[in-house]
Amino acid sequence: MPVNQSIPQNDQERKQSRESQPGSHPGFPPAAEEPLRSTTTPKMSKDTYLKPAGTPVQDRLFTRGLSLATINHFQISEHSGGWSYPVAPHIPQKRRKAYDSTAKPKYWWDPSKPDGMLLYNCDGRLAEYVAEAAGELWLANGEPDVWALYEAGIRNATCLLQGEGNHIPDWFVPALYDLRVERVTTAPDRDDKGNVFAANIQQALQSTDMELVARELPFPAGSKADIGTYLLEVGPERLRTELLRLPVMNVPVPATGHIAVARSLRHKHQHELYERWCVEIVEEAACRTWHIALPNDNGFSSKNLHCPFHDDRNPSAGWNYNTHSIHCFACGEHNTQEVAERLGIQSWQEFKEHHSAPNSGSIPPHSSPMPDVQEPVPTHNSWPYTIDPQGRMMHLSVNRKTGAPD
Repeated sequence: MPVNQSIPQNDQERKQSRESQPGSHPGFPPAAEEPLRSTTTPKMSKDTYLKPAGTPVQDRLFTRGLSLATINHFQISEHSGGWSYPVAPHIPQKRRKAYDSTAKPKYWWDPSKPDGMLLYNCDGRLAEYVAEAAGELWLANGEPDVWALYEAGIRNATCLLQGEGNHIPDWFVPALYDLRVERVTTAPDRDDKGNVFAANIQQALQSTDMELVARELPFPAGSKADIGTYLLEVGPERLRTELLRLPVMNVPVPATGHIAVARSLRHKHQHELYERWCVEIVEEAACRTWHIALPNDNGFSSKNLHCPFHDDRNPSAGWNYNTHSIHCFACGEHNTQEVAERLGIQSWQEFKEHHSAPNSGSIPPHSSPMPDVQEPVPTHNSWPYTIDPQGRMMHLSVNRKTGAPD
């Protein structure tokens, strides 16, 4: 039987056969030639972001780089052509945002804007997150940027619920002091409204001891790119690191001369009044009414109390003497203004109007006698109070950077 010449007969022929016919095997026809494949990894676009399929609203958020865990944390759902989500615990009204960024209005409330709504605080733990971040607060241009920051593990983030192009409300600085903020960090949108937002924040903080750090996103001016855009660019694992690498913007301060001085004095006076209201009106009434324990070395009540904001059979709340507020492990944070409303005592607005009115008899902060407390209160280094010669609790003015009384 003749030998089939297509089959190599020795080692040399087998070697030549392998070199001339890549991928073929001795005794078999050569394999069909395959097209060349790229050895580089294709860049992942926002439409192919590695997320599972979900509901329509989830799919929209997946394309923004958000995970299901972040969507569930902020309780984002679909409603009438937009997103719907709560803004704080125990506030029934929800915030809506249209899918179409050009829609008018782009944001709205359902059914109406709640009274006393300050900063976006979905889980009521913003003060806790700021404390964990050593006093840093990320101030975003809107709720979607807060979601993007959360995706990257940045929990100490919030936003104003009024639009970034509007003026900064009077309650803004007192609210930051209430949270014990020492540094405000932001990365404004790359458009005119973003620039106005940064300038307004700088203007609001210029008379305080809080620092503003404005990071410039690496996108062209006028592109409307935001933190969410940067999330898609670098991914959640790198977003925090990349944000810290961004250059710091030189944000101009609009007010100068006597206008800036007048505004500085007004903010200082308002902060002193606000602290006085927190301590002398709200905290004193709360301690007396709810029998709040003395503070520990960290400024928190040494014993839990029954939360006055829900049917609390087992004490699950603590009083924060630093922020003059209640933190409940069951229902979240309740700020000073919520506490005042629950107690039915003088509100911050009423207190401010009374002490700002002509001939109101307003006296320097912390100089009026404090109501008697139930037991002597020791002085703690981290707790800004002392005892006067009559044994009454007095609030100290504390330098926030050194911790020493002014």
